[in-house]
Amino acid sequence: MLFQKFQQDFGNWTSGNEYIDKLIQESQLNARGYFELLDWIPYNRLRNIQFLAQGGFSTIYKSFWIDGPVLRWDYEKQSNEKYGFSVALKNLNDSSNISVGITQDPDTLNYMIVMPNAHNGSLRNNLKIKKYNPSDKFHNLWFISRQLESIHKLNLIHGDFHNGNILYLDYKYPMISDLGLCRPVNQ
Repeated sequence: MLFQKFQQDFGNWTSGNEYIDKLIQESQLNARGYFELLDWIPYNRLRNIQFLAQGGFSTIYKSFWIDGPVLRWDYEKQSNEKYGFSVALKNLNDSSNISVGITQDPDTLNYMIVMPNAHNGSLRNNLKIKKYNPSDKFHNLWFISRQLESIHKLNLIHGDFHNGNILYLDYKYPMISDLGLCRPVNQ
């Protein structure tokens, strides 16, 4: 039911870009669960957009998506269950790091990537405010090394690896981010 509803709604929205529309539609048709779905998120459905940071390849904002992602299919109401959701907006020069959805700034016409907000900041910021015990340090190193191993098994290198690109969605699990300079080992 979840995926049929998305297919029925294909004619009710557009990003204004045929390729982006196809990407989102394919993700909705081929998802194995709600966690793999991408949405077109109209910019006017985002509230309280606030600048967070600027890097060489993107500008980051935080915001609140008033609709939120699909959580599950509500059989009683015959509709997708959604709730508001805190998100990060990444205004990119070039990247394919999309995990929640896509929107477009109506003023600049730039497309923006919508992804979960790393509420707990980067490892760099956490090192300034939190004292890590040896167990925490080991835990962080283990998670980070597993992610680097996954990147390297694909014969890729990160290209911009530093403690500002290790983010925390929660305090338990660090996540490597900003793969914009990721490239094959032989380049």
